[in-house]
Amino acid sequence: MDTKNLKKSPTGVWLFRRRVPKALSHLYQGKDICFSLETKSLTQAKIKRDSINADINLKVQEVKSGRPAKVRFNAVFTDLRQEYERMERIAKANGTENMFTYAADPENNTFKGDKAHEEAYKAVLTGNVPDEYKISISELFEDWLKANKDKKPQKYISTVTTAKTKLIDYLEADDYPGNISPGIAQMFIDTLLNEGRSQATVVHYKSKIAEVWRWGLAREKFDGSNVWKDAKVEPSLTKSEPEHFRILTNDEGKALLEQTTLKALKTDTYPHAYATYYLMRLLPFLGCRLSELALAKREQVLKKDGRYLIEIRKGKTGNAKRVLPVSPIIEPLLEDALKRSEGDIQLFPEVRNETHVNSISSRISKITGTFSKVEGYKASIHSLRKNFSTALEEIGCPEHLAAILAGHKRLSLTYDLYSQYKHTGELWPYIEKVHKAKVLGPWVSNIRGKTYN
Repeated sequence: MDTKNLKKSPTGVWLFRRRVPKALSHLYQGKDICFSLETKSLTQAKIKRDSINADINLKVQEVKSGRPAKVRFNAVFTDLRQEYERMERIAKANGTENMFTYAADPENNTFKGDKAHEEAYKAVLTGNVPDEYKISISELFEDWLKANKDKKPQKYISTVTTAKTKLIDYLEADDYPGNISPGIAQMFIDTLLNEGRSQATVVHYKSKIAEVWRWGLAREKFDGSNVWKDAKVEPSLTKSEPEHFRILTNDEGKALLEQTTLKALKTDTYPHAYATYYLMRLLPFLGCRLSELALAKREQVLKKDGRYLIEIRKGKTGNAKRVLPVSPIIEPLLEDALKRSEGDIQLFPEVRNETHVNSISSRISKITGTFSKVEGYKASIHSLRKNFSTALEEIGCPEHLAAILAGHKRLSLTYDLYSQYKHTGELWPYIEKVHKAKVLGPWVSNIRGKTYN
């Protein structure tokens, strides 16, 4: 039975008990932290215990972060203010004066001669927090990240970090959260839109900042309100046209391949090196979406009459279900991936869910984000589908057949191909020569010259 940090009182109520961490010795009198959890249920006691331990551990991290004076002030200020407000409610109910006297004497050893403690007590009485003890925007985000690093997916964390950077850049200073007015919040949103960022992107940034603000207010890390809640994301009518994905140029294709070699990808912090390496070389010849191939199972790779096909079972739309014939140029690469994943259900064993797919997408976005900007168009991993469709157009593939391969249109021909494969089928003549398209030149050269001789 897990009763760590728990002790049952004679009345059956569970108590929390833990040795005071050395880093927090300035916050507590005595050697132990001990108080009632106000429940006789062991299940509820465990839940409360885990929450309390999480808060204590966060305080330990904060003290070790290099800003202990501010941490000490905020910890004491929060506790004292709660007690002051409790006493104020009692006084109002009784029509008497607030008798708040907790540690009223600055000489009391609760303060241990600590200026931060003394200032916290004064701030509770006056309502004024000195600037030197106010938490900054970057510190607020830092605290949120520490508290949520194991609760949120990496892409979510990355968006929060980016939103923080853009806010501080806009303010041109690491200001205090309480200084941000609704007007400043709205102007920041308007500026992002005027710089050309899409409405969806700005909504993402706003929601992440609002969450951090809400988290900080709930934990009394600063005074104020959530000024982001009512900020409006209203794009200009001139920006209402969505951006389209463009093809990657030959130079951009070469750059993408150079930065997705196994040597470049294999690091201690990136777990999807092999999957990314294969995907960046297979996708331009298949035309499918990243998730459709990245999450494919080995059994979806079929071989019919000596030729490979890949069965796409689900995707963004109903038309995504289709069977893709595999270009001869990538057969050796596909076989290599199959050999590597032997014994696993997934074609790419290190990709198990959408979070892993998003991690790969983010990695590629960092590369494509450095490519040339073209008004009305953007380059991303989705551009590989554009390269594929452009290659089909270049070799004269009819539009209705290209739509089947891209998953934009469903025809019985797709499933006829799966059940009655023929070398002379309508799709094969184009798939067999798609590698001749100039738009796929960098990938052909890479596969032939660097991966397979």
